[in-house]
Amino acid sequence: FISVLTLELYSLKTEKVSEGILITAGRMLRNPLILSMAAGIALSVFDITLPSAVLKPLKMLGGTTSPLSIFLVGLFFYGRKYSSFMKALRFSSLRMILLPAAAFLLYRFSGIKGPELSILVLMHGMPAAVNLIVLSGRYNFYRGFIPSYLLVSTFGSFLSLAAWFAVTAF
Repeated sequence: FISVLTLELYSLKTEKVSEGILITAGRMLRNPLILSMAAGIALSVFDITLPSAVLKPLKMLGGTTSPLSIFLVGLFFYGRKYSSFMKALRFSSLRMILLPAAAFLLYRFSGIKGPELSILVLMHGMPAAVNLIVLSGRYNFYRGFIPSYLLVSTFGSFLSLAAWFAVTAF
């Protein structure tokens, strides 16, 4: 939250920070994701149960998140300019090999075993998040490198995650 707020304030290029905070807060309050999270928190805090006529369509909509996410990843890859593949491979290697290896050693020597160890190690080896492309495009930050990094880390994770799963299974 703080990093996105800082980037938004920087991109506004306003003289007064207070003015930038008001503009950014207004944008965030109109964001459907933030509004839906606030509604969910309010329903939970006040222990409100929605009627089944409302709840059933929401559950059906919630069931579409995984397929929609996969579709959006493909959409983000389409039409991008890719460059610096060797640099992307080096950075992805850190994410696919070094981070899971450090997690494996740390958790293993901490006494964590079994499925817990596998989950923790695999979490550290996950590919880079798609929001990097969104932020890179919005703030004009490494626009050629970030899509390549995401592409390499996503496709490389098929092999690296399988390998880390095999390592942690024993």
